[in-house]
Amino acid sequence: MPKILLISANREILPYPVFPLGVAYVATSLTEAGHSVRIFDVNCFEPESIPFALNKALEQFRPDLIGLSIRNIDNLTFPTSVSYIPEIRALIEVCRATAGDVPIILGGAGYSLFPEEALAALDADLGIVGDAEGRIARVVRVIVEYGLRNADWEKAGIGGVVYRERSNVLRTPPATASELPFPSYAPDRRGLDLAFYDREGGMGNIQTKRGCPCRCLYCTYPLLEGRRFQTRPAEAVADEIAVLLSQGVQYLYVVDNYFNALADHAEAVCRALIARGLSVPWSCFAHPAYLDEPLAALMKQAGCASVELGSDAGSTTMLESLRKDMTPEQILAASNACRGAGLPFAHYLLLGGPGETETTLAETFDLMDRCDPTAVIVMCGIRIYPGTPLEYRAREEGLLTARDPLLEPKFYISPAIRSSLLERVADAASRRPNWIVPGLGINLSPRLTRKLRDLGHKGPMWELLGKRKRAKPLTHNP
Repeated sequence: MPKILLISANREILPYPVFPLGVAYVATSLTEAGHSVRIFDVNCFEPESIPFALNKALEQFRPDLIGLSIRNIDNLTFPTSVSYIPEIRALIEVCRATAGDVPIILGGAGYSLFPEEALAALDADLGIVGDAEGRIARVVRVIVEYGLRNADWEKAGIGGVVYRERSNVLRTPPATASELPFPSYAPDRRGLDLAFYDREGGMGNIQTKRGCPCRCLYCTYPLLEGRRFQTRPAEAVADEIAVLLSQGVQYLYVVDNYFNALADHAEAVCRALIARGLSVPWSCFAHPAYLDEPLAALMKQAGCASVELGSDAGSTTMLESLRKDMTPEQILAASNACRGAGLPFAHYLLLGGPGETETTLAETFDLMDRCDPTAVIVMCGIRIYPGTPLEYRAREEGLLTARDPLLEPKFYISPAIRSSLLERVADAASRRPNWIVPGLGINLSPRLTRKLRDLGHKGPMWELLGKRKRAKPLTHNP
């Protein structure tokens, strides 16, 4: 059986390094198929030492195949946008130099949004679109049996495989639902440094379901995970958390798109944790329309320590424009439910979408003041991804042309406030010390996060804003 080196290419540290859960799932799938697997996690090395460490791992392990997981293509932040393509390409160059013609397979959420473009730009051999753990062993088997150059991927019948044929980059038909099951097994974290993520990121992570039926204008979750929910049994979630606790994890983040979007399942998970007496603080992303007082209280009882609300706007006009299935009244009610349960909470805003004006900005700012959350996390402009309704809207408006490659970060900002958005947000944040604006370096910087982690803080950084005096803003430039 071939030896496989899995590389987690993500090394973004703001607001914290994220444990590569997808790589852990793929490692489990390959191990169960009988392969020898090792993981090289770029996040665990200082940037200048990565080429040397990767070269050493390749020489020692001598893999027959290399899988490279790309979580993000860029940092999603305007105006301080950074593409990760050059550093990912540098990893592949090290692999080519040391491992020769060993096949390199790309995967991960970031890769899956730009499959043909990224494969060509990074000079890799193969790609797998979407969650790969259900197909990776089959892909490896085809390569072993026929060789990379002789494999007939159309005949192999594996969905979502991107491959080279002469000078062309092609893709097999999309993976079927049966090829994208939510695994019944827990991800294999043994090849990863849990202590590093506990120390540097302050959190472990866990997933209780996949899929999202929401219609948000900009969102890629339905493209990546499908619109149908796939849930894990609540007891299986509790079992995995018990193992994580035994491994020293002290805080968890639930990485579901919305933990509470399927209320019955969210309640079942909470009750399983309570019944097992699993005392671990955790945070999650939640949909404001589905977070009422009873659920907030149950989440608190189950160990929930804070909630992030995907509100995006506070204006009825903008909520409708962004296709958010919620109203300002529901956003306010969710805020009150969190406050009543004693849960610190943050609202995420995406400002500048289609139809945004000075009036809608003022309406959003006003609602956030009424909600009075622990923190407001503000993103200026909306990253445009291929296949989303926002892409089609931007092309109709002439903001994108056929020559604009979305592999390079492009952001939608409403023409009505394009020249004033950053100034308006900076001014609003200067008078609201609970606001975090990553693109403007307000209340978020590597230096600040390093200091807080050194002090032993666990959980999301924004929780600390509620503990600060709100007399004046605390701004840190990157």
